[in-house]
Amino acid sequence: MKGEIPDRVPFDTPFFFPEFRERWAAFAGRPGETLEDYYGLDVWEVEADHSPRPSMARVLSEDSDSRVLVDGFGEVRRERKESLGVWQVLDVAIKEKSDLDRFTFEPASDDARYERMAAEYERRKDRYWVRAKVGGPYSRSKRLRGEVPFLMDLATDEAFAVELVNRVTGLMIAVGVESIRRLKLTTAIHIHDDFASLRGLMFSPRVYERVFLPAMARMCEAFHGEGVRVIYGGEGRTMDVLPGLAAAGVDAFCCLEARAGMDAVELRRRLGDKVVFFGSMCNTVVLPKGSKEEIRAMVLRHMRLAHEGRSIAGPSHSVSDEVAPENLDYLWRLVQQWAPWDARLPKV
Repeated sequence: MKGEIPDRVPFDTPFFFPEFRERWAAFAGRPGETLEDYYGLDVWEVEADHSPRPSMARVLSEDSDSRVLVDGFGEVRRERKESLGVWQVLDVAIKEKSDLDRFTFEPASDDARYERMAAEYERRKDRYWVRAKVGGPYSRSKRLRGEVPFLMDLATDEAFAVELVNRVTGLMIAVGVESIRRLKLTTAIHIHDDFASLRGLMFSPRVYERVFLPAMARMCEAFHGEGVRVIYGGEGRTMDVLPGLAAAGVDAFCCLEARAGMDAVELRRRLGDKVVFFGSMCNTVVLPKGSKEEIRAMVLRHMRLAHEGRSIAGPSHSVSDEVAPENLDYLWRLVQQWAPWDARLPKV
């Protein structure tokens, strides 16, 4: 993160699907050893409860296939038990704009928000480079309002959208600062915010610059003031707003979706030499479906960033059960072949 040439290329991947872990265990044949230890992953992430009302969260009903719950954002949803992170939204907290003034946020100082995060940090701090995480201004605002109503607000009542975003951003800053101080963190905080599809943003770049970029700048300023760096993560084609995010203070980017045209080498040229990239190797096309030659070419391209100490190698996002364990293993072994200063790797 300092932009210095490391003694080796660090390696990370954000998440492994449980089904992939099962297949990998059979492939590796090393009972009791975790993926994280086998590959020597370098990064771990911890997260406080940054929802507006943590005390609201509870299961409302449950049967053999699914459950209905309400979370700390007041979002009521139905989840299939066998599905991973997929749900149907049934209700939201701010159905009418006037609900915003009646929906109070619980204090960011509540100890209960940080208990699980602190315990996880204690388990991981000696083994990993640990970063904290909070949500971004779009993704957390839409959970209060509902995605379609919030997009309509952006189109028809931008002043209301800004007010909602500002309140949510204030909570994210308060919980993020509290997380940094409680952990005595000196590394980084990750702001994750999904607001794009494979083709582009869910709204125009001008709307992002007016409504969300000032909020991100506030977050960067607050977290930099606590002595940590800021990482932005989000899938989809976000290319149009990355220069603004870098100018606002974002130090690093992760979860760049290669199939959406988010090529880290090209972005490095566009954004300059002060940003760092976590991952950026394609986890949805090349890693699950590519030949060894294609995987090798992808790794070599990524290593050009590592040549100057500007990247953490690895898939850009989760490794699903579509990925053959042999492919991830091959990718990892290729990374180990190249030192950052390798003369075979031309500078970007």
